[in-house]
Amino acid sequence: MKRVSILCLFALLASMIGAPLRGAGITGIVHASHNGAKQLSVLLYIDGSLGDLGFFDSANAGVQRAHQQLGVNTKVVQNADSTQWQTQLLSLAGSKKYDVIILDATDPALLAAAKNVAKRYPSQKIIDFDDNFFATTSSVSSIIYKQNEGSFLAGALAAMVTGSTLPYVSHKNIVGMVGGMKLPVILDFQDGYVQGAKAVNAKIDVRVTFIGGSGSDDTWNNKPAGARLANSLYNAGASVVYQVAGGSGLGVLAQAKVSGRYAVGVDSNQDAVAPGHVIGSVVKRVDNSLFDLIKLAQQGKLQGAHVYFYGLQNHGVDLTRDSYTRAIITPAMYKQLDNLEAQVMSGKIKVKSEFH
Repeated sequence: MKRVSILCLFALLASMIGAPLRGAGITGIVHASHNGAKQLSVLLYIDGSLGDLGFFDSANAGVQRAHQQLGVNTKVVQNADSTQWQTQLLSLAGSKKYDVIILDATDPALLAAAKNVAKRYPSQKIIDFDDNFFATTSSVSSIIYKQNEGSFLAGALAAMVTGSTLPYVSHKNIVGMVGGMKLPVILDFQDGYVQGAKAVNAKIDVRVTFIGGSGSDDTWNNKPAGARLANSLYNAGASVVYQVAGGSGLGVLAQAKVSGRYAVGVDSNQDAVAPGHVIGSVVKRVDNSLFDLIKLAQQGKLQGAHVYFYGLQNHGVDLTRDSYTRAIITPAMYKQLDNLEAQVMSGKIKVKSEFH
């Protein structure tokens, strides 16, 4: 399977034209058309901040690739203040500048704002990635990532590591997970992780905790909270902790090194964040999916009231393998993991999901 490299992500981000301009919690990147002709205009609305080395950065990378390779006009707006989302989104849609607005409406406040946009401006095309809360709305195209499948592999590998003689295991039958909030998409990660761990060891104890908060930066960009919750799980005996908390999860990865334990990254390849302690990252190819749908929109083929699924079969999710993880994981573990992955892809193993 195609593996993601964090170095590639950095290179892609570095190649982007322009840089975010910060001010009042709102940032933007604007690119002009390659020529005077009418071009597809795309807005990516980030309900948080770039720089998470994960979900948001991957989304931005896909949009910037669409600008560079397809010639679309792009604007990126960052805003972590949930009290501004509704007013700002209505204003952006009302400007009639954007053929497509891309957002992730998993947060209840942003979902409410997005629904208002769809109601007030029914002809405004929206790509709602990572959830399908209003997938039946004719102007909305939804993307669901089968993170449960990637998380199944992560849970299976975590259980293998926990039962091994690797140097940083606790010798207790415990693995953990730190999630951002109890949202369907985060619970989908949890479903797969728990099922994968128990597929390897039915008696393993999977402990899950959540950062909580308002759904803004205190939830998704709170490294100290991520580190604190991970430390609690490690102290309780977890050998591996899976971070599903956006930028807050970088604190989990840092704590794995401090505590002398292992961790699993998420969304983008985070194996190099704490070398020797990250056994893999469940990558969601947000960049590929957004690029694909922007291209469909440009061709006039984007389907409204439709859910596009990205899973193991179409390389929408994966568990990384690179020089960092191969220095930790044994060939025998990877062989067992390959067998489990094949069973998921063939349908022999059905992974529980919140979405389908």
